[in-house]
Amino acid sequence: MRAILVVLALLLPAQLQAAEIKVLATGIFRGFFPQIISQFERSSGHKVVLTTTTPFALKDRLLQGEDADVVIAVTPIMKDIEQAGKIIQASRAKVGEVYVAVAVRAGAPRPDLSTPDAVKRAILSAKAVAINDTKGGSNIARFVMGLADRFEFNAELRSRFKLFPGGGDQVARAVVNGDADFGITISSEILAVKGAEIAGRLPPEMQQVNIAYGFLVPGTKQEEAGAAFIKFLLSPDVKTLMKANGIETD
Repeated sequence: MRAILVVLALLLPAQLQAAEIKVLATGIFRGFFPQIISQFERSSGHKVVLTTTTPFALKDRLLQGEDADVVIAVTPIMKDIEQAGKIIQASRAKVGEVYVAVAVRAGAPRPDLSTPDAVKRAILSAKAVAINDTKGGSNIARFVMGLADRFEFNAELRSRFKLFPGGGDQVARAVVNGDADFGITISSEILAVKGAEIAGRLPPEMQQVNIAYGFLVPGTKQEEAGAAFIKFLLSPDVKTLMKANGIETD
């Protein structure tokens, strides 16, 4: 890990003038963003002020005029952001993608997730299954509830769901704390929590892949520094770290 970060330092040119970059992001990079930001700051001389929130809360804040230079957003909210003119299109870059997975405590038995029927059996056999509360603005929470409708979960199946506010890390934390047998959330949010493991992905019929994009916000006064931060996220060594943290890259 130390060797990778040393290489990352060499990727960034020295900056003549330090800038403060305001980054508004969803929680998909929660597990390793702090160390990446720290390395970027040391290497570039810039300072990054990071705010993380759920996707739909991010969209609302951005559309309401929150001051930001760089945004990291995911597929379900990109259309609304684009229609509102809150993106500099030329700066848009695909950073990575995450998938819907099941969180278990480290070392715990892994449920069968091979088919939708297997997933339903696993939920039925659990005392509690952690998911996010849709009121918190989680797109995965809305997706899971949509699955319950699409695959005709009966009342007994739905009764197993236990709602937790906030991001997917709260789902994984609930599993680690013993508040649920397993949880359903995005891959990178599971690996952000110590003691949580990915038991597997939901099957293709129940899957949603979310693509994460980085882009500059119109009106930013830190266009050059913000573009440098996005470029840093696209570097090969950062992509290696992403893969280790549940984020797929090209």
